[in-house]
Amino acid sequence: MGKNNLEETKKTVVSRKKGSKRGKTKSKGRKILLGVFIAFVVLIIGTLGAAYAIFKGYFNSTNYVSDEDVTIFHESDISVELDGSGEEANAEEIAKAEAELEENLNTEIKDNSEVLNILLIGTDRRQENWHGNSDSIILASINRQTKQIILTSIMRDTYAAIPGNGNSKINRAHALGGGPLLVQTVEQNFKVDIDYYASVNFNGFMNVVDVVGGIPMYVSPEEVTVANKYIEEINRLNGLPDTSGMLPASGGNFNLTGKQALAYSRIRYVGNADYQRTERQRNVLNQIFVKAKALSITQLDSVAKSILPTVTHNIPEADVMSLLLELPSFMGYEIVSSRIPYDGLFQSMNIGGQGMLVPNWSATIERLHQNIYGN
Repeated sequence: MGKNNLEETKKTVVSRKKGSKRGKTKSKGRKILLGVFIAFVVLIIGTLGAAYAIFKGYFNSTNYVSDEDVTIFHESDISVELDGSGEEANAEEIAKAEAELEENLNTEIKDNSEVLNILLIGTDRRQENWHGNSDSIILASINRQTKQIILTSIMRDTYAAIPGNGNSKINRAHALGGGPLLVQTVEQNFKVDIDYYASVNFNGFMNVVDVVGGIPMYVSPEEVTVANKYIEEINRLNGLPDTSGMLPASGGNFNLTGKQALAYSRIRYVGNADYQRTERQRNVLNQIFVKAKALSITQLDSVAKSILPTVTHNIPEADVMSLLLELPSFMGYEIVSSRIPYDGLFQSMNIGGQGMLVPNWSATIERLHQNIYGN
């Protein structure tokens, strides 16, 4: 072999050795990178798994009921409270109200993908043979375009067509068919597509207020007189001394406990009767929302664990997860409130011994749609 050939051979051997070392280094680097990536993926999966487990625990603590599983009760199961004032409306007036309601039922239900409608229901159920009246009906409309949450109280004496059960007070719908029937009733009468409902009973409502640390509220001396009667009733139902948690007769600014806030929300015969009661309910809900926004993650966890077992709803698990992801955004929205029937757009009538609030349907629906959907 010649000298030149020998030198070429040595260079080739050296080159191969260097190439072999670089190959090993690259291979080792790839393995480390792969290992780091796998560890990262495992960490992410573990974190998501833990988060899902927490969410699953929250969801399972609620009372989720699919619409088809809700019991339908009959008229004979429910006692009717006759509280109509004034003389019974004449046959002509009643026939006109029924005809206008029937005409309204034939119009189209409006929907908007940018608006989420959830019916919030406060119930008074003391017997198991019916669902109880909906003492509070609030349509919460979350408008993603206007960045608003519109709270619309629907007064319980509103005259409405209840699917399959004729015409009556709107709160009768919940008594007969729970949340699903009340949702159908609101949809068909007010032409608003409702996505979900969530209901809470009196005890659940008190828990909500207590776990956020109470709510600030001015209560007049006249309101205190009535509120204390409700507090006394709540005390008896819970085996407490009659005077436990009574408000001072002089009235003033208070940080209301759950029991006091419930009593305040139920006041009906001070001021502008049920019109002002619905305003009180919206004010309480607004204050709860304000207090909740200021809570830490740990405190919110405590709130969730206390409140969720008292909530009955029809929101599927996947939808709850989706709503939770939007919650931080919702917390920054402006809260706007109103009430149906609107002033000047209804007529009070005594029908069948019950005091009814009969809306001007076309004008009422037009204003409601403008409020929650905008332009």
